[in-house]
Amino acid sequence: MAALPWLLFLLPRIVLRRHQGGATLSLNLRFDDRCPEAEIAQARACLAALEEEQSLPCLLPHVYQRDDRPTLKEWMASVALVTHPDQLGHTPKVVLSRETCLTTPETPSPWSLLARWQAGAADCFHFGVQLTPHEAFIGCPPERLYKREGRHLMTEALAGTTRRGQDAQQDQTLANTLLADKKNNLENQCVYQQLLTQLEPLSSQVQMGEAHVVKLRSVQHIRRLIHAELHSGITDQQLLAVLPPTPAVGGVPRDSSLAFIRQHERHQRGWYAGVFGRISHASSDLAVAIRCAHISPKTIRLYAGAGIVAGSQPEEEWRELDTKIADIMSLLGMG
Repeated sequence: MAALPWLLFLLPRIVLRRHQGGATLSLNLRFDDRCPEAEIAQARACLAALEEEQSLPCLLPHVYQRDDRPTLKEWMASVALVTHPDQLGHTPKVVLSRETCLTTPETPSPWSLLARWQAGAADCFHFGVQLTPHEAFIGCPPERLYKREGRHLMTEALAGTTRRGQDAQQDQTLANTLLADKKNNLENQCVYQQLLTQLEPLSSQVQMGEAHVVKLRSVQHIRRLIHAELHSGITDQQLLAVLPPTPAVGGVPRDSSLAFIRQHERHQRGWYAGVFGRISHASSDLAVAIRCAHISPKTIRLYAGAGIVAGSQPEEEWRELDTKIADIMSLLGMG
């Protein structure tokens, strides 16, 4: 497996924005440390190299061999450690993750896979980056890290999960049960309490909305929206220094939960649970990189996590992991 860089910042030469009225093509030029004539020449060469839009390759069925890390037995042992009274006394929540490795003689086009994934994830973020000609990172995460317009910031506590129902009545029953469930509410509370604590020193005002259920294709989550008015001069750099990793992917308290993860998780998370999005002076919009896939030659790696708190049952949490990767697994013909 190729190692992902720990940080990747891209200033695109060409930006294509699609909207209902058509599309806008923008060209970025840098003159701070470059020869103006050479910069303009490179930009013209990039424009000249543009090709007409082409159809994506068909997403063909493949045979995959599956390997979960950790195994179910190892997962149960880790959950038992997290829920031991001695551990809960100082670390009430740890988000354990699983890497599902799918191997196949020929991996599908990441862009064909993302296009199919997007079609069933209208209420999610969509991202993809081609790291090399043979490696890509794609995802359709439902969780926003934050959205900033000037000094106004909006973030969310998205934690607590159940499956979707087979009909509208069962679906609503599951949603009501989720909102009333003590364990899932504790998981969500751990997230929003830490977010409030982190935002208060940076803000003149912080408000939290009521708990409600977000319905995605395969799962339902508890979500609380948080709005903050930032102090003058607060930058994205300061926000990124304190907000990620969120309690929804790390745990509470941050230091002790991350220490547990580093000690006990044998797989590398890579960019899973990191931050992906757009930053500018005027506004920024960033998502948490969950529900994602790292695609490399002959291998697809899928990631899912579950917040382990008092009352967590290892078999139920394992099934939650399967539910969280169900969408992409079905696209690969394994659902």
